[in-house]
Amino acid sequence: MNILVLSQAYPSEQNSYAMSYVHTRCIKYKQQNCDVSVLSFSAKESYFYEGVKVCTESEIDINQFDIIVSHAPNIKNHVRFLSRVNGRRIAIFFHGHEVLHTYRDYPEPYHWKKPSCFKRLIVNAYDYAKVKLMRYWLARMSRSNSLGLVFVSKWMLNNFEKNLKCNASLFGRYVVIANAVNDVFYFERYTPADIAADFITIRPLDDSKYSIDLVMALAKANPSLSFHVYGKGEFFNHNSLHSNVKWFDGFVRQCDIPELLNRYRAVLMPTRYDAQGVMTCEMATFGIPVITSDISICHEMLDGFKNVMFLSSEDFAKPMKSMPAQSDSYEDRFLSDRLISKELSFFNEL
Repeated sequence: MNILVLSQAYPSEQNSYAMSYVHTRCIKYKQQNCDVSVLSFSAKESYFYEGVKVCTESEIDINQFDIIVSHAPNIKNHVRFLSRVNGRRIAIFFHGHEVLHTYRDYPEPYHWKKPSCFKRLIVNAYDYAKVKLMRYWLARMSRSNSLGLVFVSKWMLNNFEKNLKCNASLFGRYVVIANAVNDVFYFERYTPADIAADFITIRPLDDSKYSIDLVMALAKANPSLSFHVYGKGEFFNHNSLHSNVKWFDGFVRQCDIPELLNRYRAVLMPTRYDAQGVMTCEMATFGIPVITSDISICHEMLDGFKNVMFLSSEDFAKPMKSMPAQSDSYEDRFLSDRLISKELSFFNEL
């Protein structure tokens, strides 16, 4: 199978974070004997990244591909590009923002990130038009192409149907397949040594859905425990850094995370809102004790993991009474080979 993958951005030597969940798939497609090219709408010139060819739009001839795979389609590029395609197999992956309302679906931003009334009005109008256009566009695409929809969770499917006010089956075949974890979290196992602190959190700091304020609440309620926070943002310009918290102002490369996790007793990864929470799934698969939020998407993804504990928002402000256990068993729920095989089987059915 010759696959063209559409992505707004793609990892490079300069930015290894950009939509890395797309890169994980492309690597696996190649390992399962598929040819893969990526159209990155952000690319200024073509390049190779870890064996994957990344192209600009002007270099793409869609006639050479068996299927087009679109990740997180936006109006500016994906919709525009695919609207001129007819008679092709197309798989569209929904990861979140494509069909969600910024100020209705997502939690309220932190006070220093709150938008003006004018900006809120503009964004609300855009989101309303975006969702309306998405329904119209999908209906149009399904009439002229063999269309398939992929949702990364049942939560994502439910919110898609809620916001578009229709069943996903209206547009053709659909399936729920979670994002796979990077193989390093499956083939390496949590082996604690040279402990640096009790808890580690790796999060963007300024997005309220990632709940750094809950991390700080737990730290305040548990002064005898130590917390390390990795991430960039302005949060600590507006909030106190408790004495038992150390902040590392920077990102952590995905390949370096397992070695880093081995220096901590547990990870603290709260969330107010997520379509999956891939990094938390990776940490749980790795085997380190994980504390996350007691919300539906976390239970959908992580129920059954012996090393995961769920806390309500209120519980994050209380002293810790217990800790999740380390997992010695291999949980293959997010194993990439199995999930990618499901994706390729779905592509072949279109």
